[in-house]
Amino acid sequence: LFKQESNPFFMEFPPYRKPTFRTGLLHMWERARVYLKKIGGVILIASIVIWFLGNYPKVEHYSQDFSAQIEQLQQSPLPESDQQVAHLQRQMAVEDIEHSFIGQFGSMIEPTLRPLGFNWQMGIALVTGFVAKEVVVSTLGVLYQLGEDVDENSSSLINAIGSPSNGITPLAAFAFLVFVLLYTPCVSVIAVMQREIGVKWTWFGMVLQFVIPWIAAFAIYQGGKLIGLG
Repeated sequence: LFKQESNPFFMEFPPYRKPTFRTGLLHMWERARVYLKKIGGVILIASIVIWFLGNYPKVEHYSQDFSAQIEQLQQSPLPESDQQVAHLQRQMAVEDIEHSFIGQFGSMIEPTLRPLGFNWQMGIALVTGFVAKEVVVSTLGVLYQLGEDVDENSSSLINAIGSPSNGITPLAAFAFLVFVLLYTPCVSVIAVMQREIGVKWTWFGMVLQFVIPWIAAFAIYQGGKLIGLG
């Protein structure tokens, strides 16, 4: 891959000295400044793009008149009104995401993910996870009408994912975990790859990092079904 002949490189090590607190701070600032300068802009731009794709286009007509129902419940003295309002707001958020560009893209790629046992919610979570894999779980929380504050320990999300009505079997969930583990890292890593190895090899790496997890998840899900684990 690297045909150029490498020239030998010799460097004399400087004498070791005990680092000072001031020197440590200077080195920390220098590395942080380089990171923010070269990578921070990419993360910011990608975050703005993902935010735009996740919030537009706006829904013109919801499946029901959520605003009127919420307004009516807010005027109600019943103690369960707050829970009903929160439920309606989560339903609105789900329809917003479904109608957004990200939701449309998630539905578009669903046929490629269906052999892995993934539904459209999992597809959208993978798209948003391209910015940062930490948001995969919170995206599922929104899509299952549980809010954005859920994490991997939230019993509500665990019960929603494990519900038979959602069609996510333990085998599909395991395949999903493997896919998330192996697929393309976050945008900041992609930016570093582009800077270090060039655009061509970065694209090659991205394609490879989608093909390998797809094959691995396919083998887990379909192989598990063949031996009766599905």
